[in-house]
Amino acid sequence: MNIMETLRASSYIIPVKLESEEGKYMLIHGYTGAMDIV
Repeated sequence: MNIMETLRASSYIIPVKLESEEGKYMLIHGYTGAMDIV
């Protein structure tokens, strides 16, 4: 199952798939600029 299908994300979250790591995403919060890799 894809991690992005299981997360409940805010409308402000911008998911960016990481090419260098299989199945990993960088989540950027469009309002605060906070970033996480999941």
